[in-house]
Amino acid sequence: MGDRTRPRYTFEQFTAVRRYQPTLTFSPDGGEVAYSTDTSGQFNLWRQDTAGGYPHQLTLFADQAVRQIAWAPDGTSILFTADRQGDEFHQVYRIPARGGRPEPLTDAPTAQHFLADRPWSPDGRAVAYSANDRAPTDQDVIVRDLDGAEVGRPLAGDAYYHPVAWSPDGRQLTALEVKSNADFDVHLVSLDDGGTRRLTPHEGEARDIPGPWAADGTGFYLITDEGRQFLGLAFYRLDRGRSSGSRRRSGMSRP
Repeated sequence: MGDRTRPRYTFEQFTAVRRYQPTLTFSPDGGEVAYSTDTSGQFNLWRQDTAGGYPHQLTLFADQAVRQIAWAPDGTSILFTADRQGDEFHQVYRIPARGGRPEPLTDAPTAQHFLADRPWSPDGRAVAYSANDRAPTDQDVIVRDLDGAEVGRPLAGDAYYHPVAWSPDGRQLTALEVKSNADFDVHLVSLDDGGTRRLTPHEGEARDIPGPWAADGTGFYLITDEGRQFLGLAFYRLDRGRSSGSRRRSGMSRP
């Protein structure tokens, strides 16, 4: 009797599942959020008021999937990556935040491109991303002027590099070098002269992963397991340098 009164679900109810990519970005004023969902049948870019309301579809891809997204500092456009039919050869695009035609910023269909964790320069005139278009086994840090083309590759070589975040004044950029899944290094790129320096030299394996900058530009937060068993939170001050030969750098303090 109980089984007969239990409601029976339709096939449409079982298949009406919305999936979301693990990425979203808020507009600079916090009034809207952009995200990637397959409501349309493919992972497209959508924006919506943070208070709720009707979502607006910005891309109309049928065979491409939007993976990473980042709203411009001035709020007028959104940067995103997309691959084609799951081939993982992500290309970089820019689209007006209110809708329009996506503008491709890269065109290397057999190369992977990944946005920096915080790809936009503070003034919104340049973006940072990584790509293996030069050599399939390497990943270079690339800075691109949105009014022109590629500005340069401050970190390139026989390594896997990934840009992370711009300093508040837009003159420096942190980057990650991945040596293995248990060994990471942090580099600092000067956008004034293109010079770079390794901030976290260490013996053995250690995971040093840079995060957001302090608002005054004196340094940045990072998580690290150097000298400890588990990852912990630390702050790297640029003006304190490094203590030579010490496993604990003098520029690093733990909150």
